[in-house]
Parts: sequence; structure tokens; C-alpha cells
Amino acid sequence: MQPLQLIANYYGEKMAFFYAYLLFYTSWLLIPTIPGLILFIYQCVLVAHQIRHEQPVNTDTPYNCLYSLFMAVWSTIFVELWKRREHEISHIWRMGNFEN
Repeated sequence: MQPLQLIANYYGEKMAFFYAYLLFYTSWLLIPTIPGLILFIYQCVLVAHQIRHEQPVNTDTPYNCLYSLFMAVWSTIFVELWKRREHEISHIWRMGNFEN
């Protein structure tokens, strides 16, 4: 955990909220990284196989659709959890009527 209270005391709550969002977003980006990396490696192997056998290069796979669905679900969960975290932080800092 980062010292958000110290950042809020020094720079103000607006900057601390921005910093809190960046920390939250960066940590949540680790979740789609793993399946995205696996899909990327699979597509690289697929392209190498197509080039080796002199076939036209095509990276469309059924896994692209699954990854897109995964990203849609991930982004929805991310936004809802950020709203929860934002309300938690505003409650801790007693900022009930905070406008972004």
C-alpha cells in the first residue's frame, strides 16, 4: 500500500485521488496481462507456422473473441470496484460532497 494519506496531506485530496486511481488501475492491469500474453504467444506461434508452410498469414482465432469477452467482464468489474474504492477513500477523508 502506498501512503495515500501523506500524499493527501501534502498535495491535497484531488491529487491523492488521482494517485489512488493510478495505483488501483495499475494493479488491476496485471489480471488481463496473463491471458493477453498467452494469446499473443499463441498468435506468434500460429503466424510462424503459417509462414513456414507458406500459407496466408491470419491471426484470427476463436480465442480472440473469448479474450474480448473476458476484457468486457474485467472492465465492468474494474469500474464497479473502483467506484467502491473511491467511496471508501472519500469516506475516510470525509469528502462526502466531492466533485471530480
